[in-house]
Amino acid sequence: MTTVTFTTILLLVIVMLLRSTTMAFTFYHPTTSRRSIVVQQQRRHSANTIQQPQKIATTTTTTTQLSARYGPKEEMPDPTKEDDDFFANQDQWEAENKIRLDTQRIEFQNLLNQILTTTAKDPSSTILPGLLSKNVDLFLNMRGFEGVQLMKEAMQDAEESGDEERVERVSLAVDAILNFMEEFVDQAKMMDSVNKELLGKIIRAMTGAKATKDDDDEEDEKEEEDDDDDG
Repeated sequence: MTTVTFTTILLLVIVMLLRSTTMAFTFYHPTTSRRSIVVQQQRRHSANTIQQPQKIATTTTTTTQLSARYGPKEEMPDPTKEDDDFFANQDQWEAENKIRLDTQRIEFQNLLNQILTTTAKDPSSTILPGLLSKNVDLFLNMRGFEGVQLMKEAMQDAEESGDEERVERVSLAVDAILNFMEEFVDQAKMMDSVNKELLGKIIRAMTGAKATKDDDDEEDEKEEEDDDDDG
């Protein structure tokens, strides 16, 4: 009885060992391992595929935030529009400059006629300097050779008239205008020099007064320190 029981138990143990070995062999079978690896790779690929749009969305959001914070505050200018504005401003400037030149020509012609009328009555008239002084703004507003061009046109008109007396009177009037302008420029330069010299004296006086005051303050502070030391 004991022998049978022992034999039966031994057989059961052998059967269990065989089952365990079979299960282990089945688990580690190459085909099963490959299938497991393929399944795992497919799962990882699916996970990456699902997570990729989230990364793209996050990157897009970050880029938008950076553009909103650090990007240009205004739209980039249109070069075509700038060219149109330039030509429009150029046309406007030319139109305004033409109006200015036409007005200047009329004012100069009126002044010339007044000079001719005044000198015709009294060639040595003392009114002429005052008349020219009233038109200083006209002379100052002339740019470049505009004044020369106006005087040249006046002389050409006088010569085309064929009147020798008028040519001479216009020539004298032009000379009077030129002499006045030269005298005015000389006086302006002299006044500028005097004003600069006066300004320099004022600055030197103010600087000297400040230096003297600073010296006095230092002397007072030194005396106070000496008094404190004696005390």
